[in-house]
Amino acid sequence: MRLAVTIENEPLDDLVTRVYDFGGKPSATQLRSARKAVTDANPYLRKLSTVPAGTVLTVPELDDAQPSAQTQEAAPLLGGIVLEQLRGALALASDQLESDLGGEIAAARTSIKLIGSSDVKQLRRDDPALVEALPHLSKAASARVEDAQALQRYQKAVLAQVERDLAALTGG
Repeated sequence: MRLAVTIENEPLDDLVTRVYDFGGKPSATQLRSARKAVTDANPYLRKLSTVPAGTVLTVPELDDAQPSAQTQEAAPLLGGIVLEQLRGALALASDQLESDLGGEIAAARTSIKLIGSSDVKQLRRDDPALVEALPHLSKAASARVEDAQALQRYQKAVLAQVERDLAALTGG
């Protein structure tokens, strides 16, 4: 199986003549047959104007044409696509985790500031239970900050290791 990619604003007939070598100008029958084969294999091409440039498509085998040099064997191309998708997913997950951990640190620091605020000190004078609870709350908020920072360091180490593993797996 061979694959190709779409080009922006390329009509279906142009795509077909780009991905197939007909050994000259294709006949109307050859062109019709190739269009049907390509759209049957890639139904989304029936609305080609909605397909983004760079979309991968399958180039089915034809009896009266060969795949052109504009196509590639599937295995190496798919491996590259999978690798790039994996790297993209890792980057998104990393960004989300970094954002979540940053939010956790900010919220815990806000709690620490609130516990030390003059408003809470005023409340503490009026409530003996609060006098006993505040040191525990402060300690818990500080532990949240430390735990989130430890997770940030661990996340960076894990992602660095994943990158090294991917590089080793792909030979560079």
